[in-house]
Amino acid sequence: MEYGIWSNLWTGIKEAYTSSVEEVLGYRKNQKTAPWISEEVLELSDKRRLLKATKALNEEDRRKYNKITRDIKNLSKQCKDKWIEEKCSTLENSAKNQNIRLLYKTAKEICGTFSAKLPTATSKEGKTLDDNCQVKERCKEHFNDLYNTQNPIEATVLWDLPANNNKQEYMEDFLTEEVEMAIKKLKPVRHLAPIILQQK
Repeated sequence: MEYGIWSNLWTGIKEAYTSSVEEVLGYRKNQKTAPWISEEVLELSDKRRLLKATKALNEEDRRKYNKITRDIKNLSKQCKDKWIEEKCSTLENSAKNQNIRLLYKTAKEICGTFSAKLPTATSKEGKTLDDNCQVKERCKEHFNDLYNTQNPIEATVLWDLPANNNKQEYMEDFLTEEVEMAIKKLKPVRHLAPIILQQK
């Protein structure tokens, strides 16, 4: 019995703390968002998330969902433009005031960090190759091995072909059968139908 009383007391305290914190500070998910996204865009995306489940049920919800999606795109574009303008003005001011630290910091915020990816490959022995020339040579070697392998030819395949003294007649039979099958597989075309019927 005592455990139930203490757990009820604890849940009451916990709910009181969380509700008061949400009222005073507001509830915000621990989500990584772009720095230019405003609270208004986040609220609209929450509304869109709620409408997503019901948009397939009726036409009105689908229209609302599409409108909110357009609003989110437009607002986020406006917010991004505004953020970039603010950062550019900060860059101009820091360049005028010769504040190099702020200048580089702001430029890094706008452009992000760049890390050049070096092309690497693994040799046949398992060593990592860093030099561009070595990587190119290894790629060339790999594709030569992959595509230029000689296929063994069996001479017995040629012996199994039927012997035919009149090769021209054999080829004509083969070609006419092939053409007939191709004609049968074609979709009927009105302007070609009389020609095909005349040949038969």
